[in-house]
Amino acid sequence: MVVQEKNQFDVELKQLKVRLVENQIVENKIKKGAQIDVDDNKKLKQVNLTLAKVQKYVVLVFSEEFTSITKEARGLTLCAKLTGNDLLKVFLIEKLAQKIIVNFYMKVNSTQNKT
Repeated sequence: MVVQEKNQFDVELKQLKVRLVENQIVENKIKKGAQIDVDDNKKLKQVNLTLAKVQKYVVLVFSEEFTSITKEARGLTLCAKLTGNDLLKVFLIEKLAQKIIVNFYMKVNSTQNKT
């Protein structure tokens, strides 16, 4: 696991950049060409909780080009154990391909949290 803490509000993982935008708003940016797996997802949740100081928080999710997430990691994203502190997930969409993927994600993977 590669973790580089730039400052107390920015953390860089191998596949992701995580930033505390402001109190209780965490930005998750998937790096270009990244393939997110279960381990990445678990590490991301730990970083999110640390930055949000284990309080309820909003997640802003966006990705650079050519990214993907494994089926297992998608399932884990919706697991109640990992979504307990998420108030809301916001997917920032820049391209048509991302819109199609997020629409599919929202239809196929029902979640207890608002998106």
